[in-house]
Amino acid sequence: MNLKLAFKFLTSIISIFDWKEYLTWLLTITSSWLVIKVLSRRKLRIKGIVMNPIQNYSITDRFFVTENSTEFFDGVSNEMIVYNPNEEIFIHSMEVEILKLAEYLYDDRVIKVSFDKEKQMIYVMEINNGSKETEVEEFELVYYEFENLVKTKILKREIIKSSSLKPGEIKLLIKKTVEKLFYQKNYTFGFGIKVLDRNGIEISKILIFYDYKNNQFLPYGGLGANYNEFVQRKIPIYELTLCEKTKKVYSINSRLSKGINLIEFIILTDFPVILTYNIKFKDINNREIINYSSNEVKIKFKKYVLRDPFNNEFNNLFSNNTTKDAYTYDEINKIEKDPISVLPVNRMEYNKNKLIGYEL
Repeated sequence: MNLKLAFKFLTSIISIFDWKEYLTWLLTITSSWLVIKVLSRRKLRIKGIVMNPIQNYSITDRFFVTENSTEFFDGVSNEMIVYNPNEEIFIHSMEVEILKLAEYLYDDRVIKVSFDKEKQMIYVMEINNGSKETEVEEFELVYYEFENLVKTKILKREIIKSSSLKPGEIKLLIKKTVEKLFYQKNYTFGFGIKVLDRNGIEISKILIFYDYKNNQFLPYGGLGANYNEFVQRKIPIYELTLCEKTKKVYSINSRLSKGINLIEFIILTDFPVILTYNIKFKDINNREIINYSSNEVKIKFKKYVLRDPFNNEFNNLFSNNTTKDAYTYDEINKIEKDPISVLPVNRMEYNKNKLIGYEL
């Protein structure tokens, strides 16, 4: 009897309950909760990339990359500006994929005038430091006197013609004893030699003076080589070699706080390249958090690192050999492998060793 009364009471309650209204109410609450949950977990965004040179002999400024292509040398350091609108988020890995990869052909002819103190010789040489063959051009060589670094008298002008050189080739254009050029050994004046391009722009210069005490000419000025080495930090390094178009994954295990965060990585190359790349950040469950594709970047890779303040990098090639006046890039590489050689051949390994980083 009790069961019948209970069942009758339950059915009466159900009959007066509006199930449609209840379900509507339940769906409203559930959907509102989901909306609030989604809005409270907004996506991370990459606001841009600050691209820095890895050495300051290339480009001294920092570039905020948004649309335009930018040139760098030997590689590029990327500081990704990541905006996190949420509370702290853990990023487990960064995936870098090269999308576009093409060799970059560019001109970089260098005319250098240098002074060999031991041999008392003046050298003018041409270096193809680019990635394409150079064309023949004319340059003007100017010999002059100076006092207190101010030019006082032009002694001689001379037109020199360059050669057509393949990448990495070096050609000796002029080799003269300094006494034949500056026969008047003057206490007061110093002597200068400069090279001007066809537009009259100075592209190389040396200054020397006569030292009566030691009866020889000496370079004027100090060893003021103004460059910095790499800033050493432990960050991912992507080593890019010719014809390699691969995807690499880095375990970064980084916590991003709310607001603006910086994530860094470096791309190094051993050849001149034009590239674009895609970057993905993933959480511990391999779920994608951020997806970003870069704009086009051009990276030059110079054959030689020319930093000597007196332009003496290659003097020994011509002072020790009286018959040879040109070297190919292959010949320079063979000489550079000699343990006593100090030729400034550019290497990815050298650039990498200046960084404290890790790779995969």
